[in-house]
Amino acid sequence: MELGLNKTGNGGGSSDCSFLGKATATLTLTPEEMSQIYSRLYDMNVMGLQKVSSNISSAGTRCAKIPYYTESWNITVAGKSKTLEWSDESCEVTSEAKQLSALRQFIHGIVETKAEYKALPDAVGGV
Repeated sequence: MELGLNKTGNGGGSSDCSFLGKATATLTLTPEEMSQIYSRLYDMNVMGLQKVSSNISSAGTRCAKIPYYTESWNITVAGKSKTLEWSDESCEVTSEAKQLSALRQFIHGIVETKAEYKALPDAVGGV
C-alpha cells in the first residue's frame, strides 16, 4: 500500500508549499493494521462508491467555500483501478466522502505511531 501523508501539527492536511523540499519515510504496517484498513475498505464497498463528489448542498443550493480542501485517492483492487476525488468547495461533502475521510484519519492515526514517521522533520511552510 502506498500512502502519502503530510506531517502537520494538527493531524490535518497541508499544502506542499515548503521551499525546503520533501522528506519521505518507508514504514511497514503490521498484518493486523492492514487487515483493519482492508476491512474498512470492504465494509464501505470502496470500489462501488458512486457519489463521492457533489457541487450542490443538501439544501439544493449552490455554495462555494474558499479556501477549500481537495482529496484524491487511487485505489486498485484485483487489477481494477478507481480514482475517487472530492472537495468541500460546495460547503458539504457526501456521506461517501465522509467515510473516506474517516478512513484517512484512521490510517493517519496508525502512521503517526510509527518511529519512521516521528523521525520526519516537522512541516515548514504551507497553509
